Amino acid sequence: MLETQKTKLAFLCGSVLLCGAMAWFGGAGTLPGAENQGKPDIVRTGSAVGERQGGGTRDTGARAVQVTVCVSGAVQQPGLYTVAKGTRAQEVIVRAGGYTADADPDRVNLAKPCKDGTHIRVPRLSQRRLQELRQMQKAAPEGRLHG
Repeated sequence: MLETQKTKLAFLCGSVLLCGAMAWFGGAGTLPGAENQGKPDIVRTGSAVGERQGGGTRDTGARAVQVTVCVSGAVQQPGLYTVAKGTRAQEVIVRAGGYTADADPDRVNLAKPCKDGTHIRVPRLSQRRLQELRQMQKAAPEGRLHG
């Protein structure tokens, strides 16, 4: 019985560490646009205004529509961000500096496309859940929570 509980605890700690490592190494600062933090992306489609295309017609030089998104809660730099319409919430969170140590990213739809006026709220972990994670971290040798 005790051995089963130890196995379950070890599996749970390993899972938390794996998720933390995936968040740390697999995406939290490596998405496109992360190096332009806080700066709007201008995405161009087609050719420049007046540039001739294969058929000899002129293109209008369409640009992606820019929208303003509010990011709040457990992020490093909450505030307003201007991004291309349809940018995923994950990329906007990266622009906001990523999560704080007490963030609960599992409660955010990271795949949600942004439109003008979108509010991305990253909730904080409850005190109870934060204590549970800290206890698991102590039980796991050299473990680390996300971030």
